[in-house]
Amino acid sequence: MASLKVIKGPVVGQIVELREPRMILGRHATSQIVLDHQSVSRHHAQILREHGQYRVEDLRSLNGTHVNHELIPGPRELRDGDLLRICDFVFEFQAGPLTRRMRPRDLGSRSADGEQGGLSSVSNESIDLTESGRSKIARSESGKNSAKPAGRQTIPETSDEPFAGMGGEDGSSSIISTLDAATGHGIRINVRPEVKLKSILEIASALGGMLDIEDVLPAVLRALFRIFPQAEYGFFLLRSDDEAEGSPAWDHNPAERLAIRATWSRMGDQQEFVPVSMTIINKALETGQAILSADASEDGRFQRSESLASMKIRSVMCVPLMRSNTQTLGVIQLSTLDLMQPFGDEDLELLVSVSKPVTLALENAAMHEAVVRQREMDRELQFAAQVQLGFLPSSKPTLRGWRFADFYEAARKVGGDYFDYIPQPPKSGCDELAVAIADVAGKGVPAALLMARLYAATRYRVIAEANWPDVMRALNGEMSAGGLGHRFVTMLMVIIRPESGTGKVVNAGHLLPLIRRKSGEVELLGLKASGMPLGLAPLETIYNELEFHLEPGEMIVIYTDGVTEAMNAEEEMFGRDRIVAMLKEQEWKAEEFVANLVERIEAFADDRSQRDDLCIVAMQYAPEMTDTGV
Repeated sequence: MASLKVIKGPVVGQIVELREPRMILGRHATSQIVLDHQSVSRHHAQILREHGQYRVEDLRSLNGTHVNHELIPGPRELRDGDLLRICDFVFEFQAGPLTRRMRPRDLGSRSADGEQGGLSSVSNESIDLTESGRSKIARSESGKNSAKPAGRQTIPETSDEPFAGMGGEDGSSSIISTLDAATGHGIRINVRPEVKLKSILEIASALGGMLDIEDVLPAVLRALFRIFPQAEYGFFLLRSDDEAEGSPAWDHNPAERLAIRATWSRMGDQQEFVPVSMTIINKALETGQAILSADASEDGRFQRSESLASMKIRSVMCVPLMRSNTQTLGVIQLSTLDLMQPFGDEDLELLVSVSKPVTLALENAAMHEAVVRQREMDRELQFAAQVQLGFLPSSKPTLRGWRFADFYEAARKVGGDYFDYIPQPPKSGCDELAVAIADVAGKGVPAALLMARLYAATRYRVIAEANWPDVMRALNGEMSAGGLGHRFVTMLMVIIRPESGTGKVVNAGHLLPLIRRKSGEVELLGLKASGMPLGLAPLETIYNELEFHLEPGEMIVIYTDGVTEAMNAEEEMFGRDRIVAMLKEQEWKAEEFVANLVERIEAFADDRSQRDDLCIVAMQYAPEMTDTGV
């Protein structure tokens, strides 16, 4: 397994194993390797493992990523001994096996002696790997370690006739005993303790190490058949995953919302059909009590059941599986054919006792299943994030006479903000460059999917349409006809010409561009020329085109609402006024302005989680620049 060795930092010599296929290095707590220093971007760089090879890629960080003292413009393969530098942190990439096995860690904000730095020191090399896969390093303070901040079968209803009670047609009842399954209240002390202990230990042994429900349930039934030699049939009925206790459907008839999850018989195999006393199951679910029935064949609901009559089911025990908060997971039921060997009160008490670890095992299995699903979803989202980054420009354009700077960060793993640099095809005879920025309503995966669609549609329309207002009109038609429901897109296109400070703006409901003039004044561009957002405007909407002109050194800034709506602890928004005030402070270079703006937003929000995606693009007219960008 490959690793990174710390060459420069407060914990020089420490090893970080690259255990995951994708390891993000950055300042944010969601990074797999956390570098807690202001010069490091939240998600600064990533190391990817593909077919045994490793490559590093900068994630559009402010200060860049270096390999062997070279700034990498794109993905770079890592070889044994390569030096990886991220701001003040230097690592040596080691492709071979480790001589010192350690897990990835949280490279924290202070060294052991309290000096500011990027890597936390390790006390006794105590390292903890969290469930989410993010590594943390245990730090020593006053001599103590501390850490930084499945197929199923649904039971059919055998009769539509309403059921008045627990008795048969003559009103008699076959229930001879009940116990409170939630608390165990009513269990007599004359049950032999050694029998109960042995039973619980057998069940606990059967449950040990099992985290898959489909493994847990049959193992429990087999153990119960050893404990209760008279049992002929047994099964688990559990609540369906899509049914919540307390919902109208559950309250109407809880038993109808259960599904068979495991069955067993004395013949030693799992059965497709088992005899089910719905009378007792309903009563157990309604009252939360464990029930012992002397003769199930006397239950009124089943007197017309040919299958039950043919199987001659007699004595039955049914125990609801209750959480500590009295919520019901389902039931477990055992039955016997022979009235000469019926279940007794002690058997019922014993089954109630062993139902406790069974319920706990089911809860653990359900939590494990949820964790596995979440991890799979996280892997899919990580892949989606990589795909989405592929839609964004990998480098800045080199248009003669212009400087460019940009920043993008999604509030979640994927987001709905979008920007692109779109040159005209050579055969068009036009050398204009379109800079597009857009904000899809919403966040997360739905917004990211719509963003991908917008990316492809924009690139096509730039080539297909005769002029820029027609490009926006065609995009509005596509978004309106796409069945997006209540989703819409605000979009802005800035078209600039090489070696000229002139350009055009076409706006579909997006935040207005800001122009910083040589005089220090800041103008809002196109207040009256802005149209309606894509997907909301009528199909016949015509968008306006607005001309603008920049003098040398003047700059135009475009951004999404994640910038203005960033909030601090007092729920105060960053706002447009702070951007305007910052532009007025001095004559900025595009790269310096964007970097400083991002730093001020993060300081304002005090590293609170973003509520919205963040996207900024600055374009500065700089005639002194050549076509190589210098």
